[in-house]
Amino acid sequence: MQEKRRPMPSPVPSIATPAPALRHLLLATITLLGACATPPDLHLEGDALVASGSLAARIPRPEADWRPAPVDRREETFDGHPFAIARSAWLGEDALVLVHAERVLDDSGAAHYEELPPFTLAGVIWRSRLLCAPLSPAEVAEESDLRYLARHGFDPLPALRLRQLFRTTETHDAELVVSYGERVQVCNEDPDALAAFDRRLRRRLAGTRAETPGEPPE
Repeated sequence: MQEKRRPMPSPVPSIATPAPALRHLLLATITLLGACATPPDLHLEGDALVASGSLAARIPRPEADWRPAPVDRREETFDGHPFAIARSAWLGEDALVLVHAERVLDDSGAAHYEELPPFTLAGVIWRSRLLCAPLSPAEVAEESDLRYLARHGFDPLPALRLRQLFRTTETHDAELVVSYGERVQVCNEDPDALAAFDRRLRRRLAGTRAETPGEPPE
């Protein structure tokens, strides 16, 4: 969801982080294609969502019955820094993958996530954040990504759990954010529930194949 790391606090928030702190919702099978100097963008290509530009990737349909949400593009300012944002998603009955490809327009290097722990997916190291938020209809109507999901047929109520994965360029001027989310009845930190959540994420990402990743965490 589109709050960026700002005002997302550091250190990493608890699983019960409220909805306004959520940034990007994400994830599915990803094939990273490598970095280039062009601005990031997204488009649908058959049964895959393709991210082009600085952090290219290919995100195939996670399950046969998941449907794509149309790509939209906009510019927004976070903590005084303008971002160009392309957004799309794969939507299931009670789970989703939301993808953002973004560029920092003022070349300030504002796209960085060094405070977040690493998460390895099929040999590629991402920065990762695990969140859950109980939601109200008013929050869905107010927050950009929640409103986008609802507009295209995914109801995030009564609560949403997600793992966000972040990749950035070495200059921190572009980022790819892949969020895997599931609708839940309540947010809790039960270890078995969280382990099962990550198992479903990894099953749906089992085909991930990385070639040239972006900047790895130190």
